[in-house]
Amino acid sequence: MKKLLFLSALATVAGASYGQFALDNLVVLRAGDGAAALTSGSTAVTLEQFTQAGSFVNTTSFTNLTLSGTAASEGALYNYGAGISFGAYGVAPGTASLPATTSAAVVRNAVVVDFATASTSSFGLTAAPNPFNSGNIRSVALNGIPGPSNVPTRAVAIGSNTGVVNSSLSGVSQVASTTTANIRSLQVSGDDVFYSTGSGTQGVYRVAGGATGNGLTASLVFATGGGSIYDFQKLENGDYIYADDGSGATGGLRRWSAATNTVSTIAAPSIFGTSVSVRQFVTRGNSVFATTTETNNNRIVRIDFSGADFTGTASVSDLAFAGTNRAFRGIEAVPEPATMAALGLGILGLARRRRNK
Repeated sequence: MKKLLFLSALATVAGASYGQFALDNLVVLRAGDGAAALTSGSTAVTLEQFTQAGSFVNTTSFTNLTLSGTAASEGALYNYGAGISFGAYGVAPGTASLPATTSAAVVRNAVVVDFATASTSSFGLTAAPNPFNSGNIRSVALNGIPGPSNVPTRAVAIGSNTGVVNSSLSGVSQVASTTTANIRSLQVSGDDVFYSTGSGTQGVYRVAGGATGNGLTASLVFATGGGSIYDFQKLENGDYIYADDGSGATGGLRRWSAATNTVSTIAAPSIFGTSVSVRQFVTRGNSVFATTTETNNNRIVRIDFSGADFTGTASVSDLAFAGTNRAFRGIEAVPEPATMAALGLGILGLARRRRNK
């Protein structure tokens, strides 16, 4: 989920930051305000920026955009090149049993944070089919058609029900595919949607044309053969790295080999602590930055490998803790600034960039 997936050619501009966001810094979604205990009710969310050494930089806050305090599957971040997008509920903190609410009562939102301006915007997925009604919204990706303007034209969203949904930037949505339920993590490459699922045959699926079409069938890219897959990334050789949030034999960071169609563990959950694994991650060079699965005061960790291309012995170091009554969820990294056309929402352009350097 972190390789550079171009939707259009981008021209890098001079400088190593966008102002508030600095090149290669980590951006992490944090749920909870530190005062109230985390429950299934709505809780405040912030984006926290850290250096790769774990030093805190700054916070981006939101008004009336929340997540469930205990639904760890929510809050995945999507780096579209010019900013971060994610899914949230359009309600203030304090609403009980948040995922169980109807989408008519509590709108499911796409949230966008622009790297260059640090501006935030959101739009509700309000039109039929009322996506993620009485269910979790987990991830939102921006998508568009390559061309001279290089601006997003649609969003793609996933969650615990409804399937793969694509939407205009005004929230008019349609269901792209209902092949599987319980969708957990998302990538968009061109007009194709890739996702992981925790139901049925677990693995990574592809919906050809899923970013704009509807009524499509997803095809299996690979099956994990068990476990509980969340975030994933395709490597240059066709292999996939993925996070399994289980703490048993199938947990930790795992790798599917395209050559042999086999799965192996590259970072066992035992290196993260007792009954702990990872759920969301981003790569930089030969290192993986991930958020751990503790339900409260979890961590950002760095995983390094003794061999090239995520091989050899894995070692882990703690970078930051979420704090009491708080939990880290999604994690991304800031890419190089790029020349893109502006969009009224404060979105500067279009690319899917979660890359190695």
